[in-house]
Amino acid sequence: MHVDIVILSLDKFDFTKQCIESVKEHTTFPHHIIVVDNGSSQETVDKLRGIDGIKLILNGVNKGCAGGRNIGSEACNGEYVVHLDNDAKVTKGWLEEMIKMAESDDKVGIVGCKLLYPDGTIQHAGVVFKGLLPFHIGVRLPKEFYSEPRECKAVTFACALIKREVFDNGVWFDERYYPFLFEDMDYCFQALEKGWKIMYCPDAIVYHYEHATFKNGRLGRVYPRNRNVMQYLNKIF
Repeated sequence: MHVDIVILSLDKFDFTKQCIESVKEHTTFPHHIIVVDNGSSQETVDKLRGIDGIKLILNGVNKGCAGGRNIGSEACNGEYVVHLDNDAKVTKGWLEEMIKMAESDDKVGIVGCKLLYPDGTIQHAGVVFKGLLPFHIGVRLPKEFYSEPRECKAVTFACALIKREVFDNGVWFDERYYPFLFEDMDYCFQALEKGWKIMYCPDAIVYHYEHATFKNGRLGRVYPRNRNVMQYLNKIF
């Protein structure tokens, strides 16, 4: 048994390198690292080629999160697929804890982790819905909060483990959510409709420099957020 860890890249090489190094340092479970590059500069591509122990897929252009995740997932052959943002940094035991939870119930298809901001406060402890829109649970609370596992309607895919059978069951990322945002919520909804359970694993702890790789910063996310909200709502209705 092994796990395939898919990491999307779009420049910001230092984050990608840090992410890969943390995986190598803190992951004892057999795994393969697959880096899917979404159209980085030649300089970044050359640096990625210099990293040992990874499989590098070069898209040449930005396929978006959903497109990149699909391409990475298609290249996997392990029993589990992990989608991990390149601005994430894992900690000791992260993967083992997620696998343990996934194997606790045949119907668990997706496992999310406890995401922390760099200052150690909570960024994500599962997802709650207010009306139709998703919000992270526990934002900015001390990391000691939300220490019990539980079933959720969704988790963020900054770090999420997925059983291979979920993909085999026809659940893939909807590439209309371009370039990013809501593709993970949509994936969770598809999985729920197929009868899979989604779990939050508090003992899997990952630091996340949220949206650090988005080139235009916070203001540049307004357009894709608004457009993808409409795509998300249209699909629900």
